[in-house]
Amino acid sequence: MNWVEPLANTTKLRCKSDLNNRRIISFSLYSIAFLFFVISCQEDSTLKNVCADPIGSQDVTMQTNTQFCPKEGQNGCFITKFGSTTQVFQAINYTGKLLGMIVDVGPVTCLGQVTAKPVSGYAYVVDVVAKHGYVIMLPDGTYGRFFVDTVVKSSTGSVTKIYVTWQYAF
Repeated sequence: MNWVEPLANTTKLRCKSDLNNRRIISFSLYSIAFLFFVISCQEDSTLKNVCADPIGSQDVTMQTNTQFCPKEGQNGCFITKFGSTTQVFQAINYTGKLLGMIVDVGPVTCLGQVTAKPVSGYAYVVDVVAKHGYVIMLPDGTYGRFFVDTVVKSSTGSVTKIYVTWQYAF
């Protein structure tokens, strides 16, 4: 028996063994990469939805007795009334004019979430509530919307001002 022959067989075995090891390693790496891909494609529930205000909206600060009229030259103005126990938006009653009406559409995180014009529920007076959206219906049948972001209270607990984002027309 030639001493080269066993060495040649060992080399063949080593080559086959190396090839199998490479295949196993490659398969393992591809499996891990695929696993990371699958995991990364799952929905991440920790991400919060971003709420954006619509183009053309305006941020305003309102104090008690602040009048706001969404449409110039049109009745449908409102006034803020802050008392010790109540905070309201109230339609202004001009003699011989029709009043605008307002509806609280409930909790929202920004003006962009006020997306519908309710068919009913409008009133001449509604409570001011932080993080709520509102829709205004003017006498000419047009609409505006606004969002009360923050209600600021004094040390005695009475409301001093509110931060509002609003848009007309909607």
